[in-house]
Amino acid sequence: MWTYHFAWNDDATEIVGITSVGRATILALKMNRLQLIRVRKMWVRMGDHPSNI
Repeated sequence: MWTYHFAWNDDATEIVGITSVGRATILALKMNRLQLIRVRKMWVRMGDHPSNI
């Protein structure tokens, strides 16, 4: 369950770990690296992000 471990920050560009597993996963997989944040910002502007999980 994604929503159990993760959430979006206020502008939906960064993934926030809610649980210790979520936080460790974000770090291990580098889920908030700069390139991904840039792409998410573009998707937000296009209206394609965040998706409904």
